[in-house]
Amino acid sequence: MFKEYREAHDEMMSDPQIDALLDKIAGIKAELDHAAFELSEFEAPYRARMDKAAEEITAAVIGQKQTVLLHGVEAKYSAGKRSTSWKSVAVELNATPELIKKFTTDPTPSVNIKVIG
Repeated sequence: MFKEYREAHDEMMSDPQIDALLDKIAGIKAELDHAAFELSEFEAPYRARMDKAAEEITAAVIGQKQTVLLHGVEAKYSAGKRSTSWKSVAVELNATPELIKKFTTDPTPSVNIKVIG
């Protein structure tokens, strides 16, 4: 099965139509990268003004502890999320490693396949 995967990959990568399309995509990506750079240059002075205003808005909204909507700009207030490390609580209360493991779930394994070289 690994050999079949590799052979199919190598055949795909040697297909002239695919090679031509990959070259076309590379050219388009280069154009997009250049346009994105130009756009960031034009946006820079506006972004600087927005960043400064955002700092002031953030301080004001945190002080008021409520969401504010002015001039079509919404600054949504969030008190933040409180979290508890239940494992730390269990350790502090001298729970055994076995008891902690009993209430611990493990992640689901996955596989990511790619060709190297």
